[in-house]
Amino acid sequence: MKEKKHVTELFFTVALFCVFLVSAVLVIVIGANVYRKLQASSKLQYGLQTSLSYLNQKVRSVQSVGAVQIGTLSDGTKALVLRQEVEGQGYVTYIYSDDKAMMELFVGEKQTVKADDGTVLLSGISLEFRQVSQSLIEVLAKDNEGNTQVVRLHSLQRGMGF
Repeated sequence: MKEKKHVTELFFTVALFCVFLVSAVLVIVIGANVYRKLQASSKLQYGLQTSLSYLNQKVRSVQSVGAVQIGTLSDGTKALVLRQEVEGQGYVTYIYSDDKAMMELFVGEKQTVKADDGTVLLSGISLEFRQVSQSLIEVLAKDNEGNTQVVRLHSLQRGMGF
């Protein structure tokens, strides 16, 4: 009788331990999946937020009235065009997307440029530009996963006492 009770206690203890072990493994697996998904989401959002923050800072750095506009490169690629003068010389910065990458090109004002001439800033980001009003440009950034974010950029215009 004592031996039968001992076997039942041992079986119950082993079963309880197995339930605890399975529960612990499930918690670890679920936690790892949640962490992996958060990391992937964070990485995707980082690219979109970085691209739009970069554009915002570039537009804010332009001090000339009317120096920010939407234009095109010589091959027809739509771009955000930032004009500036350095030591009496006119320069243009083009920010655009080509083959799913955010690109930038800084050249002399009179230079002819193509999309291939630029430097990749962020891979996996495409940009669309839309003129909302005379001083407001809307930029839509899209990543490879189809996530989108929009920012509206305000540029200096004549008669705006900045």
